[in-house]
Amino acid sequence: IGVTYETIEKRLFTNAVRAVGMVANDKRRHWDYVTRVDGYVKKLFVFSRGELVEKDAPLLTIYSPDLLTTQTEFADLIKARNEARDKGSKIVFESTERLVESAKQRLRLWNISDEQIAELEKSGKPQETLTLYSPFKGVVQDIGVDQGRRVMAGDHLVDIADLSVVWVWAQFYQDELPMLKTGLPIVVTTSSYLGEKFNGKISVIDPFINDALRTGRVRIDVANADFKLRPDMYVD
Repeated sequence: IGVTYETIEKRLFTNAVRAVGMVANDKRRHWDYVTRVDGYVKKLFVFSRGELVEKDAPLLTIYSPDLLTTQTEFADLIKARNEARDKGSKIVFESTERLVESAKQRLRLWNISDEQIAELEKSGKPQETLTLYSPFKGVVQDIGVDQGRRVMAGDHLVDIADLSVVWVWAQFYQDELPMLKTGLPIVVTTSSYLGEKFNGKISVIDPFINDALRTGRVRIDVANADFKLRPDMYVD
């Protein structure tokens, strides 16, 4: 009757669940540059989607008459502050110092970095153009301007995406969701790289169910140092 015997022992119980997922870029590692001043795109350093850029690499330069005027006013305020300090005029020094801080804040709101402001304060020479730099090592996702084009405040310039870590949104059936929890390790594979495994962990479990598919979405954070997993790629 097929009876078999075996010694009782403890074993690890495992239950494999397979689901389909789609790769998406990490929203926390995405930067969308929007111009904050009216001006003209003088020079582009990146020209097409997919170009790899290093951290702090220049992306483009913008010429803005308003920005040049503000920088000139800032340089004049620095000069007046230093003269008041040298003459020992405390009241004038404190007044100009407040104006200098207000001018610095205005420059920061226009995407000018603290390093650029410090250089302007040191040299006293306004820069004719504003240079925007990549905040991290990443890939150009989109370019919305050309060289020489006029831009206005709010216009889209360039998108940079850091793909060293990506999100995988997977669909699990409602009966499988109770087995999932935040921090659970997940193995991701794709037909593009047969035999290769990418390790990730569950970071978000969507509390809402898709009423048509009866599935819930789960977000998995996956390391992607070689940029092999690409946004919109299907994975298992």
